[in-house]
Order: sequence, then C-alpha cells, then structure tokens
Amino acid sequence: MHFNVTYEACASLFLILLMIVLATRRRLEGYQFKIFRFYFAICLINNIVDMTASVMIDHYETFPEWLHWILNGYYYVMQFIIPTVFLSYLYGRLTKHTPTLKKGYIVALIPALAGVVMVLTSYVTRFIYYFDAAGFHSGSLHAYLYINTAIYAVLGVIFAIIWHDNLRNKEFFYIMLMISVSAMPIFIQMFFPQYLLTGLGSALTIYIMYLSTESQMEYMDQVSGAFNREALTFKLSEMHRHGSKEDIYAIAMDNFKIVNEIYGMEGGNRMMQRLVNKLQAEFGTDMVFRYGGDTFVVIVEEEVKSNKDYDKIASIFRNPFSHNGLDVVLSACICLVHGENHDAKGVFSAIEYGIAQAKRRGKGQFFEVLKETVDTLERRVNIEQAIMAEIERGRFEVHYQPIYDLKRKKICSLEALARLNVEGYGYVSPEEFIGIAEKNGSIIQLGQIVVDEVCRFIRDENLIEKGIEFIEINLSVVQCMREKLYKDIQEVLDKYNIPTSMINLEITESAAAYSEERLLRNMARLSMRGISFSLDDYGSGYSNISYLVKMPFSIVKIDKFFLWGAVKKISTRLILENTIKLFKEINKKIVVEGVETLEMAQMVDAMGADYIQGYFYSKPVSKDKVMDVVTRINKEAQK
Repeated sequence: MHFNVTYEACASLFLILLMIVLATRRRLEGYQFKIFRFYFAICLINNIVDMTASVMIDHYETFPEWLHWILNGYYYVMQFIIPTVFLSYLYGRLTKHTPTLKKGYIVALIPALAGVVMVLTSYVTRFIYYFDAAGFHSGSLHAYLYINTAIYAVLGVIFAIIWHDNLRNKEFFYIMLMISVSAMPIFIQMFFPQYLLTGLGSALTIYIMYLSTESQMEYMDQVSGAFNREALTFKLSEMHRHGSKEDIYAIAMDNFKIVNEIYGMEGGNRMMQRLVNKLQAEFGTDMVFRYGGDTFVVIVEEEVKSNKDYDKIASIFRNPFSHNGLDVVLSACICLVHGENHDAKGVFSAIEYGIAQAKRRGKGQFFEVLKETVDTLERRVNIEQAIMAEIERGRFEVHYQPIYDLKRKKICSLEALARLNVEGYGYVSPEEFIGIAEKNGSIIQLGQIVVDEVCRFIRDENLIEKGIEFIEINLSVVQCMREKLYKDIQEVLDKYNIPTSMINLEITESAAAYSEERLLRNMARLSMRGISFSLDDYGSGYSNISYLVKMPFSIVKIDKFFLWGAVKKISTRLILENTIKLFKEINKKIVVEGVETLEMAQMVDAMGADYIQGYFYSKPVSKDKVMDVVTRINKEAQK
C-alpha cells in the first residue's frame, strides 16, 4: 500500500509555524498550558514519526525490519496515549483542577493502557500490526485503535456535559468542536487507510485550543502590556493549588490622576508601560499584573523571594520617568501580602486592605499585611457575610433600651438598636458592623429593614396602648445623604399604619456635619409629616450648637462620656450643667446617656434633664423581653 503523506506534512509544517508563534508570546505557566504544550509536542513528534514510518513502508526492503517495528510501535503507542492527554486537558479546562491518580481517573486510563499492551505485544500476537516478507499489515485487533478513539471522544462529551456550568460564553461549543475535529479524521482514515489524516486532526485541534484559550489574549492588559486581573486570579489559583508560599506586592500609584491631567491619557499610559517594563525586567514578564486602574501587582515565587524585593520595587520610583524630554517623578504606596496566609480569593481582600492602610499613612508608604491582620480581615469578611445573610432573609435582630422620663417617673420611650450575632464571634458591636455596612453599601437595606422591624413591633405589641410614646431609630451618615430617605420611611409607616409621632430619628453630629444641606431637606420633609428628631452623642464630637439652630431637633442626647467625665471632674460637671440649662432655654428636651448608678441619675435629674438612659435601669433587651422590663421599672417607680 502506498501512503499519501501530504496532509500529514502540511499539518506538521503548520504546527511548527504555530510553535514559533507560541515561543514569541508571553505566557502564564499554569497546569492547563503545560498539558497543552505536552499535547502539542507529542502530536507534532507523532506526525513526523508517522510520515517517516509510512515513507519507509513504501520502501520496505530498503530499511531494516527492526526499525520498522520500532517506529510503527512508537506511533501506535502514542495513538493510544494522545486521547488520554487530550482528556486530561479537557478535565483541567472544565474543572480547573489538576487530574490526580484517583480511582475514576485510573479507570478512564484502562482502554488506552489495554491498547498500549496490544501494541507492545504485537510482535508476538499480531494484534495491532505486523510485518512479513510482503511488508506492513494491520493486525487482527487493529480496529481497537478506532474503538479507543471513540471511547475517549464519548468521555470528553460526558465531561463537557457534566461540567457545562463551569464554562463561559462559547467554551462548550469550542470543546465539542475540538472533540469532533480530533476524532473525525481518525474514523475517515479507517475507511481510507492510504490517506494519513490523524496529524491533520491533531493540528486542527491544537489550533482550536490556541484560539479559544491558549492564545491568552483575554489575559493581557492592552494598555500597560502587563497581564490583567483575570490572569492574576488564574495565577494565584495555580500557585495555591500547589501549596506555593509566594509574596505578593501591590503597587498603588499616588495621585496618578494628576499625571493623566497634565500629560494626557496617552502620556499616562506610556508611563504605566515603562513602569511595567521595569517591573518585568526585575521579576519576570509572567509575574507582573495590572490589578486595576493605577494599581499593579508583582508576584515573587517562594524559590526566589528575598528581603530585597521591596527595595527593588521602591528603587524604580527613586529615578524619574522620562516623557517627551521631561523628567516626571512618580511615587506609589506599596503593600506586601504573604500568599500562604490567604486562599486565592482572600488575597484580593488583603490587597485592598493593605493598599488602603498604606494610602492612609501618606504618599510613598509601605504596609505589610501580617498574620494578625489576616485574622482581622477574616473577621470582617465573616461579619460582612452575616450582614448580607440577614439582609437576604429580610429580617434583622433589633433590641430595645428603655428611656426613663424623670418628670413622670416612668418609661415612655425606647431606643431601637440593631444587633448582629455572628457565628464564631457572638454579638458584634454596632460600631463595627454598621461601619462595614456603610463601606460595602448595604447600610441602606439594613437601615430600611430596621425601620420595618420597629414598625412591625409597634403594631404587633400595640405599644401606643401600653404607654410607649415613641421609639428612637438611629440613622447612619449614608442614610442621611439619601434623597429618598423621607419616602423610604413613609412607605414603612403606611405599610403598618403607624402614626408618624411614634418615630423619632436619631442623627449624630458627624452625620449632620457630613451632609448638612441634603439632611436639612430630608428633615424638613419628614418634620412636615410629624416625625421628630434627636441629635445623638452630643459632646462626643465638635459639639457644634449651630446644628440645633439650623435643624429641627426636638431632643438632644448627651453622650455617655460627657456624663462620666462630669462624675470625675467638677469642671466637666459645671460644663454639663450649663449645657443642659442652655438647651432647656431654647426648648430642647434632654436625654443623658450612660447612666449607670443612682448617683448619676440623681445628679442629672438635679441638673434639669428630661430623660435618662443607661444600664442603671436596663441594658438593651430583645423585643420579647423589653415590655416586661418596662412594666417592672414602671411598677418600681410608683412605689
């Protein structure tokens, strides 16, 4: 039989050209690319061996028989092995995991191993191929070669269906196309054995791999020339999978917006490119990433990291960057994250935290995210997850602290206080979780849920008939800035048919200072509907009395630290006494917070305060217990 090697020769030439292209491209050396490179190599070598063996068969008597056996044996062994390598590539691409010698994977190798045994024993058994005086012949079980291909093609389809949800965009289409293109030429060759087509199928499969993933254009940042954030995610996942203890340096440029304004976007981009080039020269092209905006990340692998890595980065900024003949001095804050302290996702939280801390210290500062910091970050993540879980549930735990009316000697109002119980940490301070909610943007939903909980409580407990005249609800800075604040609150009041007089909104001095103009508009709208306001924590901030003049506060709440200071120092007591007197003269009601002893209660009563709040009467308690507490306090007060 005369073999036509034209298709195999074209395929081999194509693969050689593609190999040259790959050699000139920067790459991320992950598992998937390594298996791609291995598949590429064995397919190219097998194509060349196949062509050589076929030409030699056409001139059978010219070459020694042992050489025919070796070359054809190698070719057939690889024909059984290549589908397993292809399946490993598919598995890694579909699951993002490295195949291991687990039971299922070993079972999947059995068809190929059986074929390899048949090839290696063909000299005796003549199962796959053999030679005699007439030349080359297909063996009695030569068809098993095509059965093996079919088995792995079916397994590939099954894998693609099982892990279909892991695929993006057109990946499923590309994978099915790869399976078809790799298998089809082999089956065609079964009916036309004189045409060598297996190499053509391999070459087309490799090209589809390259176009769909391995070109890695999706991993490149076209502006800076560095790898992008998606590539960083991929790289970290690969390194963590293998237990690497890499160092990660995040480099956040200082005031780079000004550079763009002075030199234009093109000038700014060129300076970023120069920075990337310098970082790549120091740490390698596949270790520099654009994290986003004007922030870059450098990974230093465990084998090469040293205590001089920071100095290498910092030294880049000690020399000016040249642009159009001008020297431009750039600076950056740098943070160091130790990879072994985080999972792949946790690295990004650590980078964000580290950059924020470095920026807070000033321009050109350094911050190292230590193990202790990791615990803080983990706590924050857990708290954030707990907040989001409560918001998703549509409910939030609210406790209530009684406020004692000094004139009428009874409890007439309550303060609503959001509470968050986080698994592993217990109840978390409101100052902590409210701050986190403000930063991640969930405070609006949280605040609305709290208002809903309070109004439901007023209705379900029928508090008006039980002598509770109003409930105080705290507003955050973010809520105060919201244009729709008055609509949000009015909707909940209408939902539960609650009189507006039952709600008193507490606003801190910091909120008043931060969003004064918008807050004034919101307060005016809500006041027109009958909602009252308290200025909270007076004495803890600037203690600016102008807020009381400009804004319709009916109650002033004296901060507990003001009271505690008055107990210790006569001068502070005089200031507190005169402050209360001043507010009384301008018709403001006074609540003194933090009252913990009878002495404190008697002192502020003598000063003329209207209400007291604190542990002397009751700590904040759950909605199920608060009315029992109110009843007990009121009975004791009447004795």
